[in-house]
Amino acid sequence: MDRNGVPKIFEINSRHSGTTYIRSLFGFKEIEFIINALLFNKELEFALQEGTVVRYYDEFFIPEK
Repeated sequence: MDRNGVPKIFEINSRHSGTTYIRSLFGFKEIEFIINALLFNKELEFALQEGTVVRYYDEFFIPEK
């Protein structure tokens, strides 16, 4: 709070989880969606797909047939 009792933001520590990239492999591109919504007031259509992600040293997507 400042001297006038008005709250002040002093830190914003926003993060995306480690699975953000994995969700994008399924077509859920939330970073792209957030940027377009906030900066351009535009919503994206998601092209979701089913599949399996295997996480080892690298992630890769295996689409369902």
